[in-house]
Amino acid sequence: MKIAHVLSHWGLTESVIQPIEQGLINSTWRIDAAEGVYVLQRLNPIFPPAIHENIMAVHRHLLRHDFEVAPLIQTRTGNSHVIEDRECFRLWPYYESVCYDKVPNEQVAYNGAQLVARFHQHMLSFKGKLKVLREPTHVPSRHVEALRSALISHKEHRLIDDVRTAGESVFAQLASIDIEGELQEIVAHGDLKISNILFDKHDRALTLIDWDTLAVMPWLYEMGDAMRSWCNVAHEDDMPQFSQSIFTAAMAGYQNAWPDNPWPWHQLHMGTRLITLELASRFLRDALCEDYFSWDASRFSGHGEHSLKRGQSMLALATQIVRPT
Repeated sequence: MKIAHVLSHWGLTESVIQPIEQGLINSTWRIDAAEGVYVLQRLNPIFPPAIHENIMAVHRHLLRHDFEVAPLIQTRTGNSHVIEDRECFRLWPYYESVCYDKVPNEQVAYNGAQLVARFHQHMLSFKGKLKVLREPTHVPSRHVEALRSALISHKEHRLIDDVRTAGESVFAQLASIDIEGELQEIVAHGDLKISNILFDKHDRALTLIDWDTLAVMPWLYEMGDAMRSWCNVAHEDDMPQFSQSIFTAAMAGYQNAWPDNPWPWHQLHMGTRLITLELASRFLRDALCEDYFSWDASRFSGHGEHSLKRGQSMLALATQIVRPT
């Protein structure tokens, strides 16, 4: 598929096309055209094209509340996306911005959390109904049961002893988590890693990107996953290091932007531990089944070995997450 042909659906000509390596799911290119600068994405098949209806509904709502978003650019025929050779493409405006893979300091955490708070606050008044197009991202009990099943069905696997030892630690930690009351739900972004927030050169948070995971989910899961990602200042495969100062700065930024928010902040550390252990369960299951996560053949002898390392890292991270004093 020639990208130049895809771009013709938007009437773009004489384009310089450069791949953008950031991001693990969709293929992305920067497009420098005579008409302007854009971002073209090829949607991963795990997302049905109908997700664009959810994205556009949420963007319309946010724009009515003066929350800045980079809306999808319609094709010449007024569509949100195009299908070419059974592949889905869409076009976004390009933002001159700073994008971080890791939270570099407390100020970035504070500013990013302020933007997230404003997003959540506006979504409380969202009256639309999102289409449910995929299984929910965060269902800890489902992923834990999948790990238990893998431990039973893969008893002869070369890594079974190590995975069983780590799995037993996951189960023990989960048994100590006691989240009080009913989980309050919200229309959530679904993937609030720091690289999905764009900043200016002064580290002011500008906007959110990558909206494919929009869903209704518990606020504790949305923010727990964000804090798991933001506060681990080490690489996923290395010895984890949970930053309490980044956790505290993010809480302060959110609550400063939305002082009367209704969320159970006293349980956020528990939610963060829960989502971290959920991810540990997913990695450990994959260490046995070897059928889901990508892996680095230059650093590990097998798929399972890489997933085991990731699972052990998330398990170690979970032990560092405590309630701030």
